[in-house]
Amino acid sequence: MGVIRKQSVWGTIITYLGAILGFITTGILFPKIFASEQIGLLAIIVSYATVLSTFSGLGINQVVGRFYPYFKNKEKNHNGFLFIIILVPLIGFFLISFIYPLIQDFFIKKSGEDYLLTNYIIYVIPFLFVILFFDVFDNYYKFLHNITLGSFLKEVLQRIIILLGAILFSVSLISFDNFFNIYLLAFAVPLIVMIISLIYKKEFSFKPQTGYLSKKLRNSMISMGLFGIISSFAGIINTNIDKIMIERLMGLNNVGVYTIAFFFGVLIVMPSRPLIKISSAYISEAWRNKDLELIRKIYVKSSINQFIIGLLLLIGIWCNIHNIFKILPPEYYEGKWVILIIGLAYLSDMMIGTSANILVNSRFYKFVTYIVIVLVVVTVFLNIVFIPLWGLIGAALATFASKIVTNSLFVATLQKKYKLFPFNYKHLIIAGIGLLVYLINYFLPVHENYIFDILYRSSIITIVFVTLIYITKVSDDLNETMRYILHYILKFKNRN
Repeated sequence: MGVIRKQSVWGTIITYLGAILGFITTGILFPKIFASEQIGLLAIIVSYATVLSTFSGLGINQVVGRFYPYFKNKEKNHNGFLFIIILVPLIGFFLISFIYPLIQDFFIKKSGEDYLLTNYIIYVIPFLFVILFFDVFDNYYKFLHNITLGSFLKEVLQRIIILLGAILFSVSLISFDNFFNIYLLAFAVPLIVMIISLIYKKEFSFKPQTGYLSKKLRNSMISMGLFGIISSFAGIINTNIDKIMIERLMGLNNVGVYTIAFFFGVLIVMPSRPLIKISSAYISEAWRNKDLELIRKIYVKSSINQFIIGLLLLIGIWCNIHNIFKILPPEYYEGKWVILIIGLAYLSDMMIGTSANILVNSRFYKFVTYIVIVLVVVTVFLNIVFIPLWGLIGAALATFASKIVTNSLFVATLQKKYKLFPFNYKHLIIAGIGLLVYLINYFLPVHENYIFDILYRSSIITIVFVTLIYITKVSDDLNETMRYILHYILKFKNRN
């Protein structure tokens, strides 16, 4: 558990740094220098590439999570496991690349309104390649018990490259075409660095050892992969269908507005990524060792810790909503309620902790596929109904409703199959602290200078919230982390 906490702390620091860079780039700079159609184009190209990557991957990421412990043996280069997880998605990529020219017209509206998308639709393939293989290597890396490199490359390095490109565009040194190529480069560089790092650590072995695979193990991997394709596709569809349907029904400019609002709403879930990544490796090994008690501890602690972090961020964002729209151009005001609704949707994700990883690595992994199929059906149906009625807010409501349904199914399944349940009285204490802090915000005067207002308001909210969390001792991990930080602050102060 100590390794999980340490990796999570470093991963969270990296994620917050990435969030700051993302806020500067996506939250401030993008809306000021790009047209909403251009922002929508970037979002929709990545969405299409991400959706197609689930087919290209052929379920390999689920196979890694489930079966890596059976191959793990550094002296024998993990029995050719890396060869398998590279070869399978490579085959899938070539299949999709062959089919793509036949289906790409489907992604373009026949009205011809989105001429930008028509000109850039071919870029889906290179984006597909770098997204696919970065996910493969990042997933492999986390089972080597290292999540910090992947987090740094995606959350920090990628955003630095995008920020530099945006700055060059803003001062008219490059055209939008040039910036688009830099945007693609920002996705490609992390993949290149990841491969170089694996080679340097002598963890990159492309030598096959097919003799290691027994018929039973091979059939189990194929079965897992087939279900993985369905569950991955359904999961990716859920996170991208809102943008895709907004583009189809409302145009690229509305995708741009929704993308910016969505960015602020999804900020709350970013700190959970390192915890989920490092926990999944230990959960996989715990299932192999039949250590249900360790899984229970990870499950409950992940739920409590993520709820604390997610709630603090959501309160901080919503209490500063008046400041956010002083930064954004007026056309983005339509996305105000999208921020809150998406924030609540992803807070529900954080509250159920590592439930999806626990279930996907268990013998009931097929239930994940069934659940995400329900998710897709509900999400698509609600988007079809809600977007024509309420526009961008309708898309956000569809996401919120589908998240609640799916997360409830995850929790109910684990409760029924393994008597695992993430919630207890501490969640009520955390919710009460959050409500109190939110009410305190109403007594804080609004300063005309929005930068000062953000700083002083956020500081007060954070200090009160963290102090109450510390006093109530609802999270042993966060209390120990705060004591660790205070210890080093005092140690540094005494040296000076």
